Amino acid sequence: MPFIQVPPPWNYITVSGALLGLVLLALAHVTGALGTAMDVAVAGSCLILCVTAGSLAVGVPFHWLPAPMAAAIGLATYYDSGNLRDWGLFVVGAFLSAGWFVHHHFWF
Repeated sequence: MPFIQVPPPWNYITVSGALLGLVLLALAHVTGALGTAMDVAVAGSCLILCVTAGSLAVGVPFHWLPAPMAAAIGLATYYDSGNLRDWGLFVVGAFLSAGWFVHHHFWF
């Protein structure tokens, strides 16, 4: 079973959009533009869209989409506030998303 569940040509579009958006956010963080030239709310919205596109590309069902989206929201708000509750939201969402991925793709 392939990892990418979206049929062509949408698989190229979703994977490319997710990866290029995440590279853009990483580049904005490394250069220091995040928080000055680029608003954190805009970066958080971009992060949520990228994570949703990547999740749909690997076949996450719609009832599991809140887990990766919650992880993205937790990471974006933690980057802005540094609150431990936001970090916990990120960890729980990432753990649930990774658990679904491992169970769906590697469970025999």
